[in-house]
Amino acid sequence: MQQKTLLEKYGELENDNAVIMSELSHLSDEAFHFKPNEHSWSSAQVLNHLIATETGTLQYIRKKMKYGGIPAVGFSSKVRTMAMKALLYSAIRFKIPQALSQPTSEGSMDSINSNWLNLRKDWKEFLENFPTDHLSKGVFKHPIFGRLSISQTIDSLIAHQAHHKKQLIRIRKGGFQK
Repeated sequence: MQQKTLLEKYGELENDNAVIMSELSHLSDEAFHFKPNEHSWSSAQVLNHLIATETGTLQYIRKKMKYGGIPAVGFSSKVRTMAMKALLYSAIRFKIPQALSQPTSEGSMDSINSNWLNLRKDWKEFLENFPTDHLSKGVFKHPIFGRLSISQTIDSLIAHQAHHKKQLIRIRKGGFQK
């Protein structure tokens, strides 16, 4: 896979990000921070979670590449990626992994969007300079599904965002009427 293909794939994530922000743009600050019940997240928390996940993923990959010794991924990684995508695109709900903290509800929609756009720029620059000799290496270790190549990692981010997009729809249908 070439960098252009990585950037095209990452473009899907960027486009979906723009759709999410457009869908939320009409919400008042109160609606943006509304939680349908005590066990649910607000839209702000979902977006903060997505940002934290993508930030942590990028930091991990950069650190791993700095120190080297990255193993190649094989057929089993492809199977694990397919399983992960199937689960994330399904209607099954998951608890946040214990390794991650609960997302905050802090920030306005504008500040969260600004943070997300800055993160997107970091990712794009990273992918533009991604070394071709690392394309088949397991640059990211998912907490459940193990080592993933950079392409598989982007696929997991796309599926993760799609999973939370459904959650954002549920939140908006959760009863906030203002």
